[in-house]
Amino acid sequence: MAEHDIDRTLRKEEKELTKDKEIKRIIRCFRLDYYTVLGIQPGITKEDIAKIYKKKSLLIHPDKTRNPRAVDAFDLLRKAATALADDKKRAELDNTWADARSELIQEKGWTVNDDRLVGSEFLSEWRAKVKEILIDSEFVKRLALKREQAKQARERREEDELKEEKKRAKKQEASWESHRDDRVQNWRKFSKKLKHKKQKESRAKVLI
Repeated sequence: MAEHDIDRTLRKEEKELTKDKEIKRIIRCFRLDYYTVLGIQPGITKEDIAKIYKKKSLLIHPDKTRNPRAVDAFDLLRKAATALADDKKRAELDNTWADARSELIQEKGWTVNDDRLVGSEFLSEWRAKVKEILIDSEFVKRLALKREQAKQARERREEDELKEEKKRAKKQEASWESHRDDRVQNWRKFSKKLKHKKQKESRAKVLI
């Protein structure tokens, strides 16, 4: 094998390793922390986010790598970029990052000007705290959703029961009305019979 062929093969393998490394990194990220999925931090412009997404998406594109997890990583990357393009979702995540930073500073007893805030160690802790807050927030959201769904189900059940009750009442009323003539006839027969009986009793008393 010629030297240039060896170099080309090595470069290709090196690029494949870079792809595998990036795919592995993305898969390991907490999917709701869109900044970390893209390997960035808050404060970056939309234009830069778009550029980074394009570069990374081309790197790990499923059609350009043999890695079986490329499809999953590519999907996570796309969702992260889409979420950060949404001003509302981005603002919510920015607030989460800000809250996480404030909590860590308070826990450590540091000031906002502490030099350690720009270190890689703090960044790792910061991202971990962001994940913790996001998980708690997601749990609260799901719990609220579950309660709301249960409430709606209960209201639908009560509404159905009320409809059935009204239907039964209407049916009973219709049945009562449909037998009205029968009741009138029966009452007349009973009254006539009662009157006839009284007349017989009166005649019997006269004979005595």
